[in-house]
Amino acid sequence: MFSTHGISFLRRFRLPIIILLTLVLAAGTVGIAERRIESIAYVSPEYDRINLLPILVKKSYSEEDYKTLYLQTGLGQPAIDDIRRETDTEEYPERILSFQDNFFASADYVCEHRLIFTSQEFLIDEEGDYRNGFELAPLKDGDILITLSSHTFGWRNGHAGIVTNAKTGQTLEAITIGVSSAFQQAKDWLGSPTLIVLRLKEEVNAGHASIASQAAQLAKDLLIDVPYSLTVGLISPKYPNSGELSGTHCAHLVWLAYRAFGVDLDSDGGRLVTVKDIANSPLLEVVQVYGVNPEDIWP
Repeated sequence: MFSTHGISFLRRFRLPIIILLTLVLAAGTVGIAERRIESIAYVSPEYDRINLLPILVKKSYSEEDYKTLYLQTGLGQPAIDDIRRETDTEEYPERILSFQDNFFASADYVCEHRLIFTSQEFLIDEEGDYRNGFELAPLKDGDILITLSSHTFGWRNGHAGIVTNAKTGQTLEAITIGVSSAFQQAKDWLGSPTLIVLRLKEEVNAGHASIASQAAQLAKDLLIDVPYSLTVGLISPKYPNSGELSGTHCAHLVWLAYRAFGVDLDSDGGRLVTVKDIANSPLLEVVQVYGVNPEDIWP
């Protein structure tokens, strides 16, 4: 039986004990979630590599050909067409096959803490040094870069950016808490175990000047040096009135650049736009993927 002293002790420290047990339980739950999502930090093809030369030498491609090329290289039809247009006929097959090499190559990565509760994965070589894992397909102004390779509390929040100058590889990104949006370089994404490049579908642009180019220009002119805020859409307005933008985050910045021209890339239409919401937008088409399931880029 408990002594009177023991019962008094439990009553006195009941609240601290409950708090401690709650924290231990929460930490354990987060730890399990973190280990679970690490299993999808990089997804390699679960099907065989095939010889693409019989397709690559064709003068034109069928829908089935484009699908096969996508599953074998991670390159969507826009990228295939761009590469074919800008590459000499003799060099074209070799260039596409280099994408296939990277797509099927094994990838090692390391997960590192960036903030107290946030982690990020990076590709590494056999010596454990950072490395690039793939080549970027040709980009256009307004293209959207997405990675799944960051997570917080067991949730893959990912990261997004918009291409503001394809010729120089310039992007605009809201990177992290405490840092205002700033220009970056697309080449910096090559060390990520996952990449999704998306482009506004042609039919969305029908009858208009290039919305993607206009979105890139607006981002360059008006969305630079904006303070980072996770609460946009929750506490502050998701779509602010002119001159009232007080904060943004990576997905919101991309969404806002397009929303200014009547294009809503938030696939679930919620108050808070996430990177996953943009990745799943039906208004976008895949230019390139790496390290994700090409048939389900963000489940």
